[in-house]
Amino acid sequence: MRSRDRSKYPVTIATAIARRASIGLGAGSLAAAVWALASLALAVFGFKRSWPLASLLPAGALFFIGVAWFLYLRGDGFGRKADERPGDEKRDKPARGPSRSRHALVWAAAELLALAAILYSFAGVGRTY
Repeated sequence: MRSRDRSKYPVTIATAIARRASIGLGAGSLAAAVWALASLALAVFGFKRSWPLASLLPAGALFFIGVAWFLYLRGDGFGRKADERPGDEKRDKPARGPSRSRHALVWAAAELLALAAILYSFAGVGRTY
């Protein structure tokens, strides 16, 4: 019998982490970019100022987190009658992991919060009325 090559373990672990992180990266970045551009357009053309951008970006992050949470609850069976919930007949199937849409929504929320923090810290967006 051959022993396993243990030098490949760090590569395997790093690949698994990168794969999980990239599941929602593209769709989440797209959703964050659309929300950020819509917020910028509303702030500049609607309010004629940049300070609402400091509120609209975190509001978008809260919206995305809320939608991801409700998707989680729906998949978990929350709010269904006891006879409608997944029961013993479905226990033989393996448990599903988080969906790509939930990953994307959480990633979009993280990007929006980071963008809001960067704009506030370095550009001063939202510091003055």
